[in-house]
Amino acid sequence: MHQILLIDELKRIGKNISRLRRLKNMTQGDLCNLAGTDRSYLSEIENGKMNVTVKSLVLIAVALDCGLEDLLVSSGPMSAPVQPRLSPDIEK
Repeated sequence: MHQILLIDELKRIGKNISRLRRLKNMTQGDLCNLAGTDRSYLSEIENGKMNVTVKSLVLIAVALDCGLEDLLVSSGPMSAPVQPRLSPDIEK
């Protein structure tokens, strides 16, 4: 039962990453370059097949200019816009 819940969560996170990446007109390669990760690793994450680390989620969120919560929480319609976040240095 717990394994099924974990798989569902990983799939949701992967779909959120894929959706946000596409909303920003980015390829997997673009996102990998910005996040400093491997394309095959990102592909596995987006397909819900990889147990992604918190470090990777943070790097992906920064690369997508979104909050970590945007990757973790279902956001409704697939076309819903995500509000960009500015880095602390830019907000000052």
